[in-house]
Amino acid sequence: MRKLTKSEIIGIIELIVCTMIWGLAFVAQKKASDNVSAMYLTGIRFLIAGIILIPVTLFFNKKDKNKANYYSFKKTFIIGVITGVALGIATIIQQLGIERTSTGKAGFLTAMYIVLVPIFTFIIFKKKLTYMQIIGIVVAVVGVGLISLKNDFTINVGDLLCMLGAVFFTIEIMIIDHYQGKVNPFVLSNVCFLTIGILGLCLAIPIENTKFSFEGLGKAILPVLFLGIGSSCIAYTLQNLGQQRIDGTPASLLMSLESVFALTFGMIIMNDRLTLKEWFGCILLLIGVFIVQIFVKKDEEKPKEEIVENNELEE
Repeated sequence: MRKLTKSEIIGIIELIVCTMIWGLAFVAQKKASDNVSAMYLTGIRFLIAGIILIPVTLFFNKKDKNKANYYSFKKTFIIGVITGVALGIATIIQQLGIERTSTGKAGFLTAMYIVLVPIFTFIIFKKKLTYMQIIGIVVAVVGVGLISLKNDFTINVGDLLCMLGAVFFTIEIMIIDHYQGKVNPFVLSNVCFLTIGILGLCLAIPIENTKFSFEGLGKAILPVLFLGIGSSCIAYTLQNLGQQRIDGTPASLLMSLESVFALTFGMIIMNDRLTLKEWFGCILLLIGVFIVQIFVKKDEEKPKEEIVENNELEE
């Protein structure tokens, strides 16, 4: 068994902390939704994150030894905007879903993005799926059905929105994974957050203006600040950093723990409870996610050293 490098250990810690924060964020999103509408909440939290991250980005950019291998600021900016649009849409849709379902179910349904990544990769890049990955996808889909489908085979609107949000989270994850090692993670996060903040508010002002009040924002200030500073600023930056340090499969497996933390915090803080059918569905979904990631094709995994060498050749 290969010994983990110091960089990989740091990456694992970064992603575990990231997923814990994200799990708790589902509770914060649920609580904030009582007083702040989805688009306003998304715009405000990411604008806070983007502003806070500006001095952090400037500080770490000076110390970054790999910046010579990165794309130009202009190219990174464009990638950041595209990533921000995908993540912004995903977050708004997810927030609308969380308002209409439990935090635990929202967490597990959002985790579908990990199963969707290899499916999208197959559709877009024609990378074949392994037989075990196909089995994992089927198991995950059965799990989703048990979580979301009612006895009359109808589906909760909130569950459906969370699954739709997972599609856009998949796009965001694929963009980050494609450009890992090629862009400064702090600059990418900063541009991404500011893009989402502006996008969220631009959509909120004409669509949700009648739903906003400073009194409501004041009541939700603690969860809003947690979402802005913890979930958006710290966690997404840790995600970018963690994905730079470790390969895609272990990174995805660690990030799938977000659903477990969401369910745990939802039960402790929100007193959420699942039926036996929903519990079984969550277990199947998690098993499916693990199967899909564990049996990834060997040639899809590249050591980080090889990625850096390839970037130098591209330059």
